[in-house]
Amino acid sequence: DLEEANVIEFRLAKDWIVSETPAISRVQKDKGLFRVGSTLMTGMMQQEPPVRDSIFKAIPMLTETFMPNHLLPHHVFNVSGYDSLYPEDYKEFTERVPKDSGFGQSRFFDLVNVRYLFTDNPQAGSRWQILQKADFGVLCENLTALPRFTLVGTAQTVEARREILDTLFSVDFDPKQTVYLERQPEMGPWTRTNLAPAAKNKVLVEDYGINQVRCRVFSTRDQWFLTSELYYPGWTATLDRKRVQIHRANFCFRAVRVPPGESIVQWKYEPILFRIGSGVSLLTIIGLAMGLILRRRFRAS
Repeated sequence: DLEEANVIEFRLAKDWIVSETPAISRVQKDKGLFRVGSTLMTGMMQQEPPVRDSIFKAIPMLTETFMPNHLLPHHVFNVSGYDSLYPEDYKEFTERVPKDSGFGQSRFFDLVNVRYLFTDNPQAGSRWQILQKADFGVLCENLTALPRFTLVGTAQTVEARREILDTLFSVDFDPKQTVYLERQPEMGPWTRTNLAPAAKNKVLVEDYGINQVRCRVFSTRDQWFLTSELYYPGWTATLDRKRVQIHRANFCFRAVRVPPGESIVQWKYEPILFRIGSGVSLLTIIGLAMGLILRRRFRAS
């Protein structure tokens, strides 16, 4: 029954899972915040149902070429990791990546912070630099990848979402100059009095966790602080400890407006269902405690 359901249980040696390949060793030398990716598609892994022997034959290739989730023990972010919750917006976004040899010219890898790519189709041009060659392909560095967090000077509002998607993947789009929003932002004056501009744009990531990120932002003027993290309900943002609006930016990412000078921007994942559940749990604990106290008093009397 399990084989008919396309599920086969098999065990892998620990060395295969946590092995450090030359490609992994190379990207770990980069101490920045980035993602990696792979364009390799293994036909052996696409068989329905998968064949046990084919899976084992594919393991050496997959461990060398950034297999999804294989990089978790090495603390390397993979853009194609498995996730049971796959937002529809991101699915549409990834479907715009060309399937032919022109994928390397797509803005996709720039927008999602993919700095290193393992591929069997080396990309020519000034955007890609070949770092290593292996049995199954080459490791390339994307020289135009955006940082995980960056400042963008200009914002344009486009309500037609498909038009935003078309623009993002056009050859004329420069993600370092313009960010596209879906709703007109409120551009009121800043309440902060110290608005002396910074000497240059700079972002320092002071804390990066699963549910919380804190950045120190130095801005030369009124700008947009963009992250390649997905826009998703439950995320909140504060600017110098004051709640600010998160804008859906570049179709499926997040951005907040920041003033000139130095600011602290903090992102937190606080879904409303979690807060409701926490409240219900707290009331339950209080109710149980009061019940025990009343019961003891009743017995004592």
